[in-house]
Amino acid sequence: CRFNGHCSEHYSVAEHSIRVSGKVLARTGDPRKAMAGLLHDAAEAYTGDVISPLKRILPGFKEIERVLEKCIAEVFDIAYPFPEEVHTADKDILDYEFRVIAPFGHLDDCVKSLSPKKAEKQFLDMYYKLAETILEHDNKD
Repeated sequence: CRFNGHCSEHYSVAEHSIRVSGKVLARTGDPRKAMAGLLHDAAEAYTGDVISPLKRILPGFKEIERVLEKCIAEVFDIAYPFPEEVHTADKDILDYEFRVIAPFGHLDDCVKSLSPKKAEKQFLDMYYKLAETILEHDNKD
């Protein structure tokens, strides 16, 4: 759950990542960058969703996260460090989430607040769609 669970309804990292990936794809049309957007928080599968203020003061945490991100990027053949478009989309989505999801915001109709199983399915659907598009593109070259 995003925001270390401090939201009125469950909002998963998977749903956040789908949003980031969609924004990157819409802005760039590049499925590889969109895949990086989808997987930009994949290290959290191992570390949990540690909130940013805490990440900054935990000794060694950023290095652990960097090692995990680099490994994930290598396994999934995505750019690392992540492209600037991923960071920009992530910040845009975070700003939106702060307005409508975080404890001081209110959920709006655009936020689905998917169950963990539905978020997992949509995440995997996006992954396979992007992977297929990347493979088709690579086979054309």
